Amino acid sequence: MHAKREFVLDMVRAGVSGYMLKECVFDDLVHAIKVIVAGQSYLSPQIATMVLEGITKDSVFGIVDSDSKTLTPRENQILQLLTEGNSAKQIALELGLSVKTRVSN
Repeated sequence: MHAKREFVLDMVRAGVSGYMLKECVFDDLVHAIKVIVAGQSYLSPQIATMVLEGITKDSVFGIVDSDSKTLTPRENQILQLLTEGNSAKQIALELGLSVKTRVSN
């Protein structure tokens, strides 16, 4: 996936079980899937470094902050479809949206 810090931290806040970059090798992907299926979390090394830096710089980047946002039902629906491997185009088609539609809070 993307290595942009804000995107990664948003995904962590949303509760992802794993996150790795597109550049990963197949063996890393297989390992990550096995780790997640075993009930653990997996972050690729570059992402883990980014998250750890976020913890130290942003005071756990809002995860335990009582003002942290939760996802709307629509955002949860879209996130679920993403985790199932659907593309943006497939999700838009299924939900009757334009690919350019932005989900707002």
